[in-house]
Amino acid sequence: DSLPFRMPVQDVYKFTNDADDRRIIAGTVESGTINNGDEVVFYPSGKKTHVNKIEPMSEYDTATKASAGYATGFTMTEQIYVKRGELCFKSDQTPPLMGKHMKVSLFWLGKKPMVKDKRYFLKTGTMKAECYLENILSVIDASTLIKTEKDQIDKHDVADCIISTSKLCAFDNSALLSSTGRFVIVDEYEISGGGIFTETVDNLHRYEKAKVMLREGKWEHGYVTLPERNERFSQNAALIILTGTKDTNKKLFAKALERSLFDEGKNVYYLGIGSVIYGLNADINPPGEKENRSGENIRRLAEAANILLDTGLILIVTASDLTKYDVETIKLVTKNDNTLVFWLGDECTTDIECDMVLPNDEDAIEIIRKKVEQVAVR
Repeated sequence: DSLPFRMPVQDVYKFTNDADDRRIIAGTVESGTINNGDEVVFYPSGKKTHVNKIEPMSEYDTATKASAGYATGFTMTEQIYVKRGELCFKSDQTPPLMGKHMKVSLFWLGKKPMVKDKRYFLKTGTMKAECYLENILSVIDASTLIKTEKDQIDKHDVADCIISTSKLCAFDNSALLSSTGRFVIVDEYEISGGGIFTETVDNLHRYEKAKVMLREGKWEHGYVTLPERNERFSQNAALIILTGTKDTNKKLFAKALERSLFDEGKNVYYLGIGSVIYGLNADINPPGEKENRSGENIRRLAEAANILLDTGLILIVTASDLTKYDVETIKLVTKNDNTLVFWLGDECTTDIECDMVLPNDEDAIEIIRKKVEQVAVR
């Protein structure tokens, strides 16, 4: 019980009968304890809420806390949307690590060797993500205990390596918390390896930075510059991000803001992330595909925004439940310093760092419009 609290989210249950509007976060406590009233955070989304009540497993259960080894569920004070695979922890305790590039110690049992540039799946807790072997640091032959350098990991090899995943993953250093510091690797529907996390590799945005560097090297610039466009339109290009929980009227606010700025003579455009997901990103979001590619959806949204901002537009973007990592990705890809981020709702429920948190009412539009004028005016 003295260890930090960790609970991988197994599922989220919502009830509809008899006016029961409970949303229960369910899972098995891997370490630590949780009590009614505790503030909890979910990684990698960064969403946070308070435990309203530990739900009883039977009508005779009156428990107000849950400890390691027990399956439990709890309702929330602030209603947020989380998914299976997130890792829940208490806000006043040491948080788990988070990254897309992890240094691991791996024992390989697969019939085929583990090689670079091949897609595998990494599973830890309830989370599953596409992964790739990024780099092999060293390999020990289990039969001889001799350390060697190899370009693949063969059966019975023990390797220190770097694994990269398609999305952010939350985990612990196994030396500190073994229960959430373990993983398995799936190759062609078979568990072919397993290991422990040792640390996260610095620079969360390695993948995005590499893409931007390649883009900038290949970009064909025309003879008209952005400052010239800004001068022609009598405005500075700006990116306005509206986010909040799914039940806020982000789209309505964005469209009203677009109309208001357009009527004032501004060159403005509204782009919702749904238009990108089902258009530009249709190839990575096929119907029925369950793999979460929210990270790549955000990156491609940012690439579309980068093109539109280069035309001198004031661009208004909406997306639900953006996190600090998401906004960092957008700013990195667009390379735009003229960015405003607004959270619509009474309270911010992710780890995002925004310019303003605004109530979900009509006054917010006027407040945002005045802020936009401050950054877009020439």
